[in-house]
Amino acid sequence: MISPLLGLNSFNMLFVLGDTLILYAFSTIVFIKNFNKNHNKSLFWLFVLMGLFALHGLMVFNDGTIHRYKIIITIPILFSYLYSLKKND
Repeated sequence: MISPLLGLNSFNMLFVLGDTLILYAFSTIVFIKNFNKNHNKSLFWLFVLMGLFALHGLMVFNDGTIHRYKIIITIPILFSYLYSLKKND
């Protein structure tokens, strides 16, 4: 989950670090803002996201690849989470 922090050996990894911090900040804001609407769905999607992060962290060792997969995993999970909340309203 903190892959670019350990490998800041190039200028490109500095951009990856900034992008990761923005992605985590946005995800945290979305989960905190919508946690009061439905606790069970929020916890479910949060555990799904953490589980997928754990799985891809075990399989991939390159920092750039981890970041690409992290974005591919996080954005659809966030959209699915928001859609599932909106569907019940």
